[in-house]
This record gives sequence, C-alpha cells and structure tokens, in this order.
Amino acid sequence: MTSVILISRSDIGGGAAIAAYRLHRALRDYGIESQLAVAQRKSSDPKVVVARSPHLGTGIIERLQAKKYTLERRLTARSVSRELAYFSDDRVPGPNLLNRLPEADVLNLHWVSHFLDYRRFFRGISNSQPLVWTLHDMAPMTGGCHYAMSCDRFSERCGACPLLGSTNPRDLTRRIHSRKAAALSRLVPETTRIVAPSHWLADQARKSSLLGRFDVEVVPNGLDIETFAPRDKAVARSVLGLPQDGRIVLFAANSVGDYRKGMDLLLASLNGLDLDQSVTLAAIGSGGLHMPFGSVSLGRVENPRLMSFIYSAADAFVLPTRADNLPNVLVEAMACAVPCVSFRVGGVPDVVRHKQTGLLAEPANAISLREHISNLLRDDVKRAQMGRQGREVVLQEYADTVVARKYAEIYEQLVEARRRHAGSIGQQVSSLS
Repeated sequence: MTSVILISRSDIGGGAAIAAYRLHRALRDYGIESQLAVAQRKSSDPKVVVARSPHLGTGIIERLQAKKYTLERRLTARSVSRELAYFSDDRVPGPNLLNRLPEADVLNLHWVSHFLDYRRFFRGISNSQPLVWTLHDMAPMTGGCHYAMSCDRFSERCGACPLLGSTNPRDLTRRIHSRKAAALSRLVPETTRIVAPSHWLADQARKSSLLGRFDVEVVPNGLDIETFAPRDKAVARSVLGLPQDGRIVLFAANSVGDYRKGMDLLLASLNGLDLDQSVTLAAIGSGGLHMPFGSVSLGRVENPRLMSFIYSAADAFVLPTRADNLPNVLVEAMACAVPCVSFRVGGVPDVVRHKQTGLLAEPANAISLREHISNLLRDDVKRAQMGRQGREVVLQEYADTVVARKYAEIYEQLVEARRRHAGSIGQQVSSLS
C-alpha cells in the first residue's frame, strides 16, 4: 500500500486547507495510507498530526533570526498594496517543525506559507524523494506574492516588485526568489510533480523560472458529492430563517471583507438592480464590510451539510473575485445545483462555464456583474438548466473518488520513477568501481 504525508499549514482553516483535508480523507477511502501534517490542527481526525519541534526551547541564533524576519515582515507589510495583499517569505523563524516527519513513499505539499522553511526542508529530504506539490496560489513560484496579477517578473527572477512599490531590482522579492531557486535546485525532476487545480495556475507554473523544469499536471480539488448535494429549497430557507418569497443571492468567503474576493463589487452591482421581485443578499464568512439593509449575515459556517442547505436556499451564487485559483465555494454551489456568477479571472472559467453552469462577467466590472446577475435571476428556466448542468460537471470531474484516483496514479508514477533513478545511480557506481 502506498503511503503519503500531506503537508498543509492547517487542516480546515481556509480554502486551501479544506482542499488538502478533503484529499486526505478521499485518499484514505481509496486505500492510500495518508497522514496530514499541519502546524494548526482544528479537526479531531487521528491521522492529522501536528508538527512539533523536538527542542524544548530555541537557541540564541534562532531567536536573532526570528527578530530579523519579524522586522523585515513588518517593513514589508507597510508597503504591500491593498490590491494584492498576500505576501510571504521563504523562511520560517524558530525551530524547523518539519524535520521529523514519519517515513512515507510520497510527500505531498499543499499551502505551506509561514510553515515550511525552504532551505531547511529541502535540504533535509532526499533529492530523489517522490514529491508532489499541490498549488493553491502562486506563492511557490514567486518572490513572495500569492497572486502576481499583471506582473510577469516571476517568469525570470522577480525584483522591482510592484506589490511592494519597489523599483530596486535586488529588493526582497529578488532575494526570496534566489533562496527558493537554490532550495529547489536539489530536486530531481523525474521524482517531482507539480499539481495545479486549474489550467490557469498550471500555465503560470510552466512559465515560472522556479517550477518550469518540473512536469505540471492539472487535477482539481475534490468534493464529497453526497454531502454537497441539492436540498429542498423551501425547507432550506425555512431552516435558515430566510424569506420564502423573492430571490436570494449568496456570497461566501473565509473573510467577507477580503478585498480580493470582491464583496465591494457585489454590493455595487446589487445597488440599482431592477427586478420585479425583491432580492436578499446572504453572506457566509467572518468579519466583513457593513452589510446593507435587508441583507443577511450567516457568519462563519464550517459544517459541510449545513453549507449544502445554505447553497440550496439560494437562487444564484455570486463570487466577484479579483484573482483566484479554483475556489471551493464555486464547486460546492454547483454540486448543490446552484448556478454561479463570477468574473473571467484565473481558474474560475474551469468550473463556471459561461452559459452552461453559470455566467462570467468582465473582470472587476460591477456593471457587467449586475447585468449577468439580473439576467440569471429573471430566467427561472435558465437557472434550473444551469443548475443541473453544474451538478453533472461536478459528478464527472470533481467527485473526491475521481480526484483520489488521479492522485494515486501520480504517486505510483513517482514511486516507480524513484526506483528507476536508484537503479541508474547504482549502475553508475558499479561502472566506476
């Protein structure tokens, strides 16, 4: 039986963590011996292990490094633009939490920012260790940003970073990029595979100077299609205390106020929406913006079955994201037979197929978004048809059983590649003796 250790900063908190945990559960159901190593554990799954340092304390060098990194991050945080927001270093101050992982046939990295120290981690594993890196944003291929937007400096060596407002070609992003390049140079391409959940992210990885030498494969994030399934709309609205009459537009994000997720654009698009029936905006997520009168804040919801009822209560799910890989919430909504409206950005078109499973507006355009929301809410037949098609796409392409099988095939290919690599090295040694 193949054994794998998935590595993720958390097991539930945030979309990337949820995707990693769902894959872990699906792999175990498929017959793969999977463990999930995390820095922050929120589930009660006994196969989720918290990575801990064997040291009781930290040495003076580590404490000095931590102070240096903290200062540098504070200076960086002041300059990071609101539009891009996400930025992380390749270094993690303090003890190396990943230096005592159990042995496994395959290591599968996920979202590891602020958890995995590049130099120490890749120096600590065999260079031919079968390794899969499942991307959830662009961080592994850049000098710090998680979404490069219109910048293509990551295809070379970064530097003069627009995110930091920098004109210095040897700025922090160039230094981070250089350190990442040195760490990743140890990996053997034959036993390393990059997995991207969307075709857009796969394309970015292929043109990246850090990841471009590895094979890249597209495998979407999986979903439990029994849990995320259509529920009776009237029952769902009654359970949630939502109005039975009128239209309900649903929005969901880990943080409602996350600028990248575009709640401000949704509010602008709904302002002036002209329909015969009233429209209620329901939002899932913590924190956020000031919600308009008549809207409903459902707060943070972590129960998957309850989420399926919330999706089923909606007439349309709208995610006006400014940049994204493959948002779980779009797949979840489609699994519940709810048509989606979003922007034509990143990996969104992989799942929201224009005029088939939903509608795609022009990026960051509230007027275009309003037109698509209006068209969808006016047409009962179109919504029902798109809902059915969306559910069918999820069953065929995003079911966790389908995704687990694809990962199992990748793992076996890499394990076999390691055997061939070891045999090749053995032959070279024999020829020299």
